Amino acid sequence: MESTSKASPRITLHVEAVRSQHQRFNIWKDSTFIILCVVTSWVVALLIAGTAYDFYIQHLKEKRRILAMNCTTYTNPNSLSDKAIKLDMSLSDMKIYNGKSGFYTVNNNTGSENDSNDDNNNASMQPNSEMSESPENMQLEVKFNKQFVLCLLRRILLAFSVRVNFNNIFDQTVGSDTIPVIHGLKSISMAWVILGHTCIIAFKYSDNTEYRKVVQKEFIFQTISNGTFSVDTFFFTSGLLVSFLYFRTNAKGKLDLPVKRKITGLTTGVMHFFGLLTYRFARLTAPYLFVLGVVEVCMKWFNYNSVFEPPTIDHINCPKYWWRNVLYVNTLFPVEEMCMLWSWYLSDDTQFYVLGAILLILATSHFKSSASLLLIFMASSWMTTGYIAFSNSHMPGADDPLALFDKIYDKPWTRLGPYLIGMGVGWFLFKTNCHIKMSKLTVIVGWLACSACLLSLVYGLYEVDLSPITGAILMAMSMDHPLHLGKGTMIIMFLGQVVASYALAFAVSITFEGPSVSMLRILTRLTSSPKK
Repeated sequence: MESTSKASPRITLHVEAVRSQHQRFNIWKDSTFIILCVVTSWVVALLIAGTAYDFYIQHLKEKRRILAMNCTTYTNPNSLSDKAIKLDMSLSDMKIYNGKSGFYTVNNNTGSENDSNDDNNNASMQPNSEMSESPENMQLEVKFNKQFVLCLLRRILLAFSVRVNFNNIFDQTVGSDTIPVIHGLKSISMAWVILGHTCIIAFKYSDNTEYRKVVQKEFIFQTISNGTFSVDTFFFTSGLLVSFLYFRTNAKGKLDLPVKRKITGLTTGVMHFFGLLTYRFARLTAPYLFVLGVVEVCMKWFNYNSVFEPPTIDHINCPKYWWRNVLYVNTLFPVEEMCMLWSWYLSDDTQFYVLGAILLILATSHFKSSASLLLIFMASSWMTTGYIAFSNSHMPGADDPLALFDKIYDKPWTRLGPYLIGMGVGWFLFKTNCHIKMSKLTVIVGWLACSACLLSLVYGLYEVDLSPITGAILMAMSMDHPLHLGKGTMIIMFLGQVVASYALAFAVSITFEGPSVSMLRILTRLTSSPKK
C-alpha cells in the first residue's frame, strides 16, 4: 500500500463547497404546497361526489329497466305501477351515451318517449318565444328555469365522474372526424421522447459519465442524438389535426357563431379567433397549472434534501416566472429564466396554434392569401434556422443537439416548419376526404421512399463530416445515489419511465383534463344556437 502510494503522483484535492442537509425544506410552510392541497381536496371531493351520483343514476336506470320488464305481472294500480311511473318520470332526463355525459334535461311531456337525441334535448331547453305572458305560463317558465339549473348542475357534477372520464379515455370507437393512424404515430413518438429524456437525466447523475463518450460513438446512439425529430412529429400532427378538423367542421356549418346573424365580416372572425383561443386555454391550463405546482414543490424538496445539485433551478424560476408559462410565452425569454424547462413544447405549440387559427380563419374567405402567408412563414423559419446554425458553426450529428437550446431548439421561429407542413397536409386530406387512390406499386414505392427518408434523417449522419453550409441546411430542414450507466440499466429505466409517465398522465387527465373538457362541452352547447 505504501509502495504504491510512493510510486503514484501526488494529487491535491480542493473542496470548494459541501451541500448541507441541515436546511431541510419544510413543505407545510410552502404556499404552493398549501394551494395544491386545497385544490386537490376540492377535486377529490368532486370526483367522489360525481362518481357516487353517476353510480346512483346507473342503479336507478337498472332498477327502472327491471321494473319495466316485470310491470305487466302486477295488476294493483296503487302498488308498484305508481312507483314505476314516478321512477320513470324522475329518470327521463338522465342519459349517458358512448361513455360521454349527455345533457340532462327534464321532459315534461309524459306522452313522449325517452329516446330523444341530444339535439332535441338541447332544443327543448330553449324557451318558447311564442309563449303568451299569462300567469300560468310565467309560472311554468319559472319552474322550467329551476329545472334547467338543476339539470345543468347535474351535468357539471357528472363531469367529475371517474367512470365517465375513464370510459372517455379508453373509448376505442373511431369517429368520422378522426384519423386513426395519428394515434399510433403519437404513441411511437412519445416513447421516443421519453427515451431521450431518460438518457439526459441518466447522463447527468451517473457515476461513470465517461461511458457516454464511448456509447455516443455507436451507430444505435443516433436514435438518442437525433431524438429532436420526435418532437417535430408532434408539431406535424398538431398542425395536421387543427387544419383538418377546422376545414371539415367549417364544411358542416358548425362554426357559425350565435351572433352571426347580427355581426359579419371582420368582427365575426375576431370573435371566432378569441373563441378558439379561449377553448384551448380553458382545456390546457387546469392540468398545466397543477403539474407546474407539483414540479415547483418537488424541485424545492430536491434542492434542500438531495446531495446532488438540481438539474434545473425551477425552485427559483417557478415562483418568479410562472406567469410566463400560464400565458404560454416562456420560450420567448432566456432559458436561464424558464420554469419547467420541458414545457417549452406546450408554449411553442400554443403559439403555433394562434398563428394557425389566424391562417385558417383567413382561409375561409381568402384562401390564396392564407396559403401565401403559410409558405412565407415556412420559408422564413427554414432560413432563420439555417442562419443561426451557420453563424454558430453547429454541426448536426456531431454536436450535442441541445447545445443551442436557447437559440434553435426551443424557439418558435425555428420550430414552425413541421407545424405548417402539417396544416398543409390536413387541408389536402380534407380536400380528398382521406381517400387517395393509388396502385400497389405506388404504395410500395411510397413506403420504401418514406422509410429511407426517415432512416436517413436519424442514422444518415453517422460518422459523416459536414461542411458548415451543409450543416446549416440540414439544421434548417430538421429539427440520491449515483446511477451506473449500462445498456441493461438504461432499458430498465426507459421502460419504467414509460409506465410511470403514462400512469401519471392518466391520473392528471382523469382528474383535471377530463372534467375541463366535459364542462367546455356543456358551455359550447349552451352558447350554440338551437337547430330549427
